[in-house]
Amino acid sequence: MKSSHKIALALIISFLVSAVIDSYFLYSRNMVDVTYFLHIAIIGVLLFMWCRAHAKENNIKDAGGKPLFCALLGGVGVPYYAYKCYGFKRGSILLGKAFAALLLALVLVTGIDILFEMSYAAR
Repeated sequence: MKSSHKIALALIISFLVSAVIDSYFLYSRNMVDVTYFLHIAIIGVLLFMWCRAHAKENNIKDAGGKPLFCALLGGVGVPYYAYKCYGFKRGSILLGKAFAALLLALVLVTGIDILFEMSYAAR
């Protein structure tokens, strides 16, 4: 498995861990968004690492400040990196994969929240 794929997997796992912790504290102690700021920082670091690893794996010589842009503004930085470094066709494919990973993470987070809600509503 490529290192960029491992980092993408770590991003999805970070969403799962954050969802479990947030859901636990929400439904057991009525505390909202316990891991919000920590998770935002972790996402930024992982996006920075992913962009650098992905550029290195694909022999992109001039990544420049794109990894930092991805880390600070992921929703703008990742499409900028994809289109600037790979062009429209390959960049669109890369963005499709990124969107699929984000969608998977959101579905899993929603599922975890529903499971916690059902288990604590039964009590």
